Amino acid sequence: MKDILRLSNNRIYSKLNNEILGLADRLRENDYKTALLSNNTRENARLMRLEGIDKHFDIFHVSTETGYVKPEPEGFQYLVEALGIGISELVFVDDSPISLSTAREIGFTPILFTSYRDLLKQLTNLGVKIS
Repeated sequence: MKDILRLSNNRIYSKLNNEILGLADRLRENDYKTALLSNNTRENARLMRLEGIDKHFDIFHVSTETGYVKPEPEGFQYLVEALGIGISELVFVDDSPISLSTAREIGFTPILFTSYRDLLKQLTNLGVKIS
C-alpha cells in the first residue's frame, strides 16, 4: 500500500499513485475485475475510503476489517471467493516477495511490482488488455 498513499497522524499527506489507480480503472473498463488486498488498520482503511481509493476496485479488502492478512493463504482465498473468478485467471501484483510466494502457491500468477512501466510490460506479456 505504501506506493498508493502515505499516512501520517491519521491524515493523508502525500501522493496517491495515480498511475496505478488509473490502470485499475482502465482494467475495469476492459471488463477485468480488480481488487485491493491491504494489511492495514481500520483507521487507515477509513482514510483510504475518504480519499476514494476504494472506488477504483471491485473488491476493497483490508485485513482489520476481514480478519485475513497477507501472506496468510486465507486472505488470498477470501479474495478469490469475493472476486468470483477462477484462481488460475488471477494476477497478483505486490512489492513483497513473501506475499507473492503465497499467491503463487495458491495458484495466482504473481508479479513483483518494481515500477509502473515494468508492470505494464509484464501485464502485456500475459495478454492483459491495458489500453
